[in-house]
Amino acid sequence: MPILMTKKGMVCLGKTPEKPPQPQIDKFREAARELKTDQSDAAFESVVNKVAHAPKLTQEQIKELVRRKREK
Repeated sequence: MPILMTKKGMVCLGKTPEKPPQPQIDKFREAARELKTDQSDAAFESVVNKVAHAPKLTQEQIKELVRRKREK
C-alpha cells in the first residue's frame, strides 16, 4: 500500500474504512446482544445473591480446584 508522508505523520493511501470506528460502549453493547445477555434487575440480583451467598473455600479446596483445572 502506498504511504504518504505529511507534516502530521504518515497517511496510508490504501483502502478507506467502510464505516467509522465504533465507540467502546457500542462495541460492548453489540457483544452483549450477541451473547443474548439478560439486562433485567431480577437477573442481576440473582447473580449477586449467588455470589454473595457462596460458601468460602478453604485453602485445600482452592488447591484441589486448581489441580482439577490443570488436568483438563
